[in-house]
Amino acid sequence: MNILLISLLGCLVVALPSASVQKVKWCVKTQKELDKCKHLASKSADLECVLQPSIIDCIKSIAKGDADAVTADGKHVYSGELKPYELRPIIAEKSKTEPCYAVAVVKRDTQFTIKDLKGKTSCHSCYQRPGGWDLPIGRLVSDRIIDWDVSDDMPLERAVSQFFLRSCIPGISKAVYPNLCSACQGDSVGCWILPCQVALQCMKKGVGDVAFICQGGIPGE
Repeated sequence: MNILLISLLGCLVVALPSASVQKVKWCVKTQKELDKCKHLASKSADLECVLQPSIIDCIKSIAKGDADAVTADGKHVYSGELKPYELRPIIAEKSKTEPCYAVAVVKRDTQFTIKDLKGKTSCHSCYQRPGGWDLPIGRLVSDRIIDWDVSDDMPLERAVSQFFLRSCIPGISKAVYPNLCSACQGDSVGCWILPCQVALQCMKKGVGDVAFICQGGIPGE
């Protein structure tokens, strides 16, 4: 079984090699990472560097057994857990900053649960940030509440836009995903310019059914 070693803020993804493999094959995505890996490999005969164009390609390589480890951002943690890769998280790296605890905020008289979010209006603190996007959307995908697979041709953002009735996600492109901006107030020029703190305002104005925010030490959320 492949094994995924992760951190939520700065991730280390590892599939432990079998007993027959002598070297740890480290997957890198850039020339800078490759240079660093080669430097480390020059100090250890147990390390081999594998260059791939993206983190998803590295995850695919790990799943196929062509690589054993990769350094990744938190937003790709859930991708590695999904089919067809099914890597398993076992260790989290401790961050020097305070952790972000993703929180879903709803109105006091709300009767629905996380499993009932399809067709609701969502407010997010920020696109591609832990509290507003990575952790809550990753959780919804991991629990198969949002039906999306990393191997699909459909972008995750498109699947999210089809799941929620409408959303306000500061930082996302209105031109590409208009439905993910349609719940933003005063959004005449695109929600990519909106501050990341609009999620609770969206809820207070009665626009959203749920707000995804970060309770912790992540600046801007």
